[in-house]
Amino acid sequence: MGFDWLGREIHPVGDGNTVPEIIDRVEAERRAAQHAAPEQMFTIEQAHREMQRHKDCSAIDCPRKQAARDVLIRARRMVPADDRQGIRR
Repeated sequence: MGFDWLGREIHPVGDGNTVPEIIDRVEAERRAAQHAAPEQMFTIEQAHREMQRHKDCSAIDCPRKQAARDVLIRARRMVPADDRQGIRR
């Protein structure tokens, strides 16, 4: 409970405007942005770095890792496990 600048008592009603609610929302948005697809295609070096940063993510669930993976596959720096079966050793 607090007071506004006129000294009136404020009763938060869970409308998303309390400090803890705002902090939670900003943190959730920050976490989501870290996994968002990039606005521009990664360079090969950036793709390698993002793959390392997102090593615990699934490429299915993480658009950023998927974008990095796609760059590395196109550049032939990565061969998906599905394609390895067709490679002769």
